[in-house]
Amino acid sequence: MELSWVQSLVDNQVQESLYLEFKRGDALSPQNNSKTEMIKDVTALAHASGGHLVYGIEEEPVNDIPAAVRLRPVTDKKLNKDWVTKVITDNTSPSLTDFEVFEFPVDGGRVLVIKVEEASTAHQNLLDYRYHQRVNTVSRCMADFQIRDLMSRRSSPSCEVRVRLERITINRDNHVYRLRVELLNTGMVSMEKWWISIDVPKECLAGLTYPQSELRTHPRFGKVVREVDKGGFDFIRFSWGDPFFDGDRYILHPGQSLDFGSNNDSLHTQAPLPPIVVEFNHRIFRSLVHRAPELQWTLYTNHGQPVSSSVPFEQWCNF
Repeated sequence: MELSWVQSLVDNQVQESLYLEFKRGDALSPQNNSKTEMIKDVTALAHASGGHLVYGIEEEPVNDIPAAVRLRPVTDKKLNKDWVTKVITDNTSPSLTDFEVFEFPVDGGRVLVIKVEEASTAHQNLLDYRYHQRVNTVSRCMADFQIRDLMSRRSSPSCEVRVRLERITINRDNHVYRLRVELLNTGMVSMEKWWISIDVPKECLAGLTYPQSELRTHPRFGKVVREVDKGGFDFIRFSWGDPFFDGDRYILHPGQSLDFGSNNDSLHTQAPLPPIVVEFNHRIFRSLVHRAPELQWTLYTNHGQPVSSSVPFEQWCNF
């Protein structure tokens, strides 16, 4: 992080948000009420989605909306990076450590920026014994169910899904890609009893046939495959999971990833699965472009809510 980022907040008259909080420099002091407020704001960011707490920026209404207008730095030399770090870690339970403090000298003092990561559990403010969470631009006390939900982050799986096409061959008349689906366990517990499905428009899977509505293991792919109808358009649904159809276990531990569709498919240790090959030509593109189908996927995890997303047509069909 650079001082230029802080200056840009003022130059562009940036407004506070779910991820951004501004404080004048004199809001930071050795007094307990100042410490309480700082810990409230830091933990509130952590209990939401993370963000930045900036000490040294003054706000004023711009078109009737508060926005950053000038630097108003911290002047007390004792209130530095080390002091802020100690106050936060000493006055939170469990101790909040997933943050970083940046200190920038400016005319008249310094600007302190606290960059806070999303928390994996709930952290109590030991100066007022409360839990806070940021909602829009306000730090609010948390209800019991919100605290319980935060505390379950350590026992619930968290996974990042990446879907992309990898070029095999491209010429003027035909594009052929390998579809790759990567799962990365970003949580703190192992993922087991999970299942992911992705729907691909049938037109793109040239030369392949599937029995109507039959759930089975396709001899070419070795994956569970079926045909689905979405508003009159046919998709092929490919699915993988733990345990797999043959009873094999594919547990994904924290920090581990699985890449379906790579040359060395990491799901199966004995024999890589043949990739899902997506093919485009002018005829296929014309049949798809008017309805612009997305590549839709859904991930189901044990003790977690299903997560769904999609890849927009213009990102995956670039013929």
